Amino acid sequence: MVIFETRHWRVNHRMHVNYPDYLMIASRYPSCDLAGLPEQALAELGGVMARVEWLLKEVFQPYKVIFSKFGFSEGYPLHFHALHLGDDLERLIGSHSSYTNDMPDGIDMFLFVNREHCEDQNPDLTNQLIKKSVSTLKSAMSRYEKI
Repeated sequence: MVIFETRHWRVNHRMHVNYPDYLMIASRYPSCDLAGLPEQALAELGGVMARVEWLLKEVFQPYKVIFSKFGFSEGYPLHFHALHLGDDLERLIGSHSSYTNDMPDGIDMFLFVNREHCEDQNPDLTNQLIKKSVSTLKSAMSRYEKI
């Protein structure tokens, strides 16, 4: 479910996840490396990431947005995962019996969301969550474009 697109990048909600507004920024080129992208795509990337960060902050008011680079799996282009970090996620991690870190950092939160919210999900519930999330994000995007 696409949130917005540019000439070189597509931003969509991550599929198969029950954590709201977990976004992906995917290259439109088959390269798995930044060095393999055209200069124009590299120049556009900073603006796309800034827009995604603004969007997640606008909707969730997190204290941080983090990005992780992926795209080393066969058949997938270079892409970044974008995740908002806030007090709700910290509390969720703190209440989970498998996680004992009282002060989780960005990587702890990223791993928690991927392990606990991206595997073996109920497809009907997940699809409903994603549709609602995409609608909310697209609505917020209309405010960004007026800035």
